[in-house]
Amino acid sequence: MLYCMTMHMLDNPEHFKKYDKHKVLESIIALPKQCQQAWAETTQIKFPASYHKVKNVVIAGMGGSTLGGYMIKSIYEKELRVPMEVVNHYNLPEYVNRDTLVIVASYSGGTEETLAAAQEAKKRGGKIMGITTGGTLGKWLAAHKVPRYVFVPTHNPSGQPRLGTGYTMIGMLAMLCSAGVFGSRRSLAGDIARSLKSCDYNRLFGSFAPTTKNPAKQMAEKLKNRGVLIFASQHLIGNAHTMANQINESAKQFAVSFPLPEANHHLMEGLTFPKTNSRNLAGLFLESNLYHPRVAKRYPISREVLQKQHIPAYAWAPRGNNRLLQALEALSFGSFLSFYLAMQNNLDPSQIPWVDYFKRKLGA
Repeated sequence: MLYCMTMHMLDNPEHFKKYDKHKVLESIIALPKQCQQAWAETTQIKFPASYHKVKNVVIAGMGGSTLGGYMIKSIYEKELRVPMEVVNHYNLPEYVNRDTLVIVASYSGGTEETLAAAQEAKKRGGKIMGITTGGTLGKWLAAHKVPRYVFVPTHNPSGQPRLGTGYTMIGMLAMLCSAGVFGSRRSLAGDIARSLKSCDYNRLFGSFAPTTKNPAKQMAEKLKNRGVLIFASQHLIGNAHTMANQINESAKQFAVSFPLPEANHHLMEGLTFPKTNSRNLAGLFLESNLYHPRVAKRYPISREVLQKQHIPAYAWAPRGNNRLLQALEALSFGSFLSFYLAMQNNLDPSQIPWVDYFKRKLGA
């Protein structure tokens, strides 16, 4: 009986209207439009010749503002001609100098850690580029004449950074390409165009796709009232991080990501205690036919280890024949999944009361 009630909940538009007061669902549906806008608007950004000679890249930002950076690092790790690191802090690594490209990313433009990192990058003589909707960071970038993508988030009506990842991911990707960090913008344009053209994510995962045929709704039902351990490898590691962020913030539900094969070397033992793990946790494995053969072989065995410890373990795999296409599908799947979990929890997915409380206390 409870199962039927949950099914009805996720197929009921009136239930969504009751809790989604700030257009979170609209933002999720608009992912392809975010990508298209970001790609088109970054064509005019020019970079000094010195940017093409950098020896490493640091992406500085917090929370939803750096999700695109994590995804780029995972998807294009093989193509990057220099090391790339994502930094979530006030300070930059000691190696940052005039040979470093520092991308400062703050969706709101007011993130204090990112503003501090931008100032430090300037002092160290780093090559800086920025991405933001404006705010203090936007003014700082303009004042210092830094190459920047300052965008109007037309296709993110919720205003939540984690739901504007299409802007930050494609915006950073386009600028990195123009700056010569990897590949050519022309070749990348074809990959992005093909990926967006073939995406039918809203048909697959959207609210009008019934639960009986909707993988995101089905997964939400399986993960209800459980902390989620998200496992991924290689090009989908950034997606696992993004998915955990969105589930934490949108659904107010515990989620954390682990890369395989690394987790096979410690986490398998760490699930034994407390004994309540079997009642409170579930594993979500992001699988792919593009993984290294030895990595792919680990997935069914890893699920078996969880199941033997009486922890439910579920698998989901994107389709597509390239890493970018699979990552974009996984981004859409995770965004819808977090929304449906929020609907099951009877919550407004746009609100982040504890994050707001923390910021108020810190500001005081």
